[in-house]
Amino acid sequence: MAEIPEDLIVKILLLLPALTLLRFRCVSKKWRNLIDSPNFVKSHLGRPNKAHSMMVLFRYDCAYYVDLASVCNAIDPPVFKQLAYPWHGKDCNYQDLAGPYNGLFGMYTDIPGPGAILWNPSTRKYFQIPQLNLPDEVRTWSWGFGYDSNSDDYKVVIITANLKSAWDDTDKYIVCVYSLKSGLWKRIGNFPYFLADQGQPVVCVGDALHWKVEGPDRSYLIVALHLGKLEYHLVPQPLLRTNNFNLGVLDGCLYAIYDNMNDHGFDLLVMKEYGVEESWTLLIASTGWRKSFLLKPLAYTEDGDELIFITEFNVIVRYEFVTRMFKTMVRRCLPNDFYSYSSLVYIPNLICPQNGVRDG
Repeated sequence: MAEIPEDLIVKILLLLPALTLLRFRCVSKKWRNLIDSPNFVKSHLGRPNKAHSMMVLFRYDCAYYVDLASVCNAIDPPVFKQLAYPWHGKDCNYQDLAGPYNGLFGMYTDIPGPGAILWNPSTRKYFQIPQLNLPDEVRTWSWGFGYDSNSDDYKVVIITANLKSAWDDTDKYIVCVYSLKSGLWKRIGNFPYFLADQGQPVVCVGDALHWKVEGPDRSYLIVALHLGKLEYHLVPQPLLRTNNFNLGVLDGCLYAIYDNMNDHGFDLLVMKEYGVEESWTLLIASTGWRKSFLLKPLAYTEDGDELIFITEFNVIVRYEFVTRMFKTMVRRCLPNDFYSYSSLVYIPNLICPQNGVRDG
C-alpha cells in the first residue's frame, strides 16, 4: 500500500480540532513533532473552528468546562466537567481569570504573592509571569493581557494604585507592561483616567486593551491601550449614549450593554468595524431585564439566529432574533454559589506559552 504524502497528512490534520490533535500526538514520534511544531501550531490557529468552542465557568476555588454545542442543544442537558487549573486547591483569598485571547487565559492570584500566569487549558501548560516588587502601600488595581500582532508578542498589563493617594487622583495609577518575548517588565507612566470600577474586566480586541473609565465631567468613556505603540486612545461610543455600561467581546467585536433607564431594560450594541462610530449596531433592545449587568452575552448559535447569554446565577438563556424573546435553556447548571463564577468562551488550540510548564 502506498504511503500517504506528508503534505496531504498535514492538510488533513489542520482540519481537526485541537483536542483531537492533542490525542493524536501519541500516534508516533513523527506526528508528535509535527503537531508540536511552531509552523503547524500557527497554521492551525489561523483556521479557527467555532463548532468546537468551549465554555469555561470559573471561580477562585474551582472551574468547570463544557462543549458549547451541547449547551446550544435544547434536547439533552449539557454535562459540565470540573477543570483542573494552576493553583487549583491552594489556599488563597483571590484569583481572577482574563481573556481568552488566541485560546490563552490569563490568571492572577495573591498566592504565594501577587502574580500572573498565561495558561492554555487545552494543552494544560502555563507560563509564570515574574512578579512585580510593589511597596506595601501599592496594590494591583486592574490587569489584563493581549497580543501584539506587529511584534508577535503576548503582553500583560498591570495597573497599580497607591492607596495613600486621593481616590480621584489619576497620578495614583501606575502602568507596567510585561513582554513575553523580552521577559521584562516596563513602566509606561500613569494611567490617564479614573478607573470606574476596581477589578472590572479588561477587554482585549485586536491589538488593544479596553477599560471603562470616568472622564473629567464624570461621564463614562471607553479608553484603549494599543499594545504595540503603548499609546492610549479613546474609542468612540454610540451616539447619544452617556449612561452606565459594561464592556465585552462578542465574536471578535467590542460590545457595550447600556442600561435603558426609560423602560427598565437594556440595549446591546456591537462595534462591527473597530474604531468607527457609525459601525455601532443595535443588536438587542430588551425590556425584559431590569439590570444589564445580570446578563453576559457569550456566543451566537451556529446558524446565527440566536444569541446565548448567561445570568449572574448561571442560568443559560438564548435570545431569538426573530421573535425578540428570551428563552431559558439550562437552569442552575452548576453547584454552589452560582453568582460567584465568571463565564468565558474560547476555541481550543495548540499554543504553548513560552517555556510552558505542564500543570498536571
